[in-house]
Amino acid sequence: MNVLSKEIYFLEHTHLFQECQSLYTEMAEYNAYQGSWFEKKKKETFPVKLKFGLEVCYSPEHEKDIEKIKSLYSFDFWQDLFTLLMVGHLAT
Repeated sequence: MNVLSKEIYFLEHTHLFQECQSLYTEMAEYNAYQGSWFEKKKKETFPVKLKFGLEVCYSPEHEKDIEKIKSLYSFDFWQDLFTLLMVGHLAT
């Protein structure tokens, strides 16, 4: 087994997402225990929110490419490394 993997995976359970609740309809109706478990899971909250962003190495000649990438994906935030270093704040 290669301990120094070159990949990182972020994985979360679907039952935590409102958009996936329909996947659990039959399971929740199977018996009282399963229904109770799912109801508790729907109400669970966590003290930390995970947001996913992308650091962009900005250069004016690639603005159109950057805008295309931004339009294709739904990131929580974008970070322009140049702005971070020179101005010291997030560029969205």
